[in-house]
Amino acid sequence: MILFFFFILIIIFLIFYFTILLGGLLLAVPVPTPQKAVEAMLKLAQVTSKDKVYDLGCGDGRIIITAAKKFNALGIGFELSLFHFLYTKMRIFKEGLRNKVKVFYKNFYKADLSEASVITIFGYPSKMKKVGEMLLKKAHPKTRVISYAFPIPNLKLIKKLKIKDYAPIFLYEVSIDKE
Repeated sequence: MILFFFFILIIIFLIFYFTILLGGLLLAVPVPTPQKAVEAMLKLAQVTSKDKVYDLGCGDGRIIITAAKKFNALGIGFELSLFHFLYTKMRIFKEGLRNKVKVFYKNFYKADLSEASVITIFGYPSKMKKVGEMLLKKAHPKTRVISYAFPIPNLKLIKKLKIKDYAPIFLYEVSIDKE
């Protein structure tokens, strides 16, 4: 019986591990964005209660939860790490935000992004061109895009913000005209 439970624990561990690995291969390994940077990102994008903030690879959900709590926006997250997805679901429930924040266990490359007014992302530099191409196809024109740490080369840069001791924050607009 002990061997059976040990086997089950190993299977569960492998499932969690491989979903984290999959997320890392598609975009980046989960790295929590510092809360100060999260708030600066949402302020830079001028998030209001009229916005739908989508976080692509939402990790622990801190961006979509902050968007709902501090800016009264709707938050939508996509996450492939089963551990982070379940953790975010629990945080949303604990915070009483089920009407304001949703998280989906889904590859954001396959998601409908057309209703997003703000999209946030953190990804490896080698993945950001592909992300930009996808956003140009799937996001609504004039959608504000916030990237933490790394630029998205094929989107129209509006502003770059540098906060002392933190990575840069890039604000973009989905637009074919990059100027």
